[in-house]
Amino acid sequence: CTGHVQQALTDAAITVGRSMDEQMTAGKEVGKLADAKPGDLIVLDGGAHIVIYAGNGNVIHAPYEGRTVTEQKAWFDDSDIVTIRRVAPEAAPASSYSGTAFSSGAATAFSTSEALQALINAQAAILSRSF
Repeated sequence: CTGHVQQALTDAAITVGRSMDEQMTAGKEVGKLADAKPGDLIVLDGGAHIVIYAGNGNVIHAPYEGRTVTEQKAWFDDSDIVTIRRVAPEAAPASSYSGTAFSSGAATAFSTSEALQALINAQAAILSRSF
């Protein structure tokens, strides 16, 4: 599951570590499942499993090595969650872009919605992969 998370986030230009310890402390904590947004990481099973929230009560789930990654309804509630982590970058204030020229080699700044959409697109692209 951590390999899937790392690959999906890498595909969306978001860097996280490979280990569960690194992933379950990345980004900012989200208080409860009702506040989760697509792209948030949800740690379950006492820290033994991680899924990516896809929105509308669904998660992207890599059950274990060799199984197909799937999108499915969340089978858990807040009492089962160790932590929820928001790893997508926040939108930068508009004023930070004024007068800034971006070259082809410059880093691209994404708004939150663009980053989340990129993450969801990356997840959809790897649903047929096995990890």
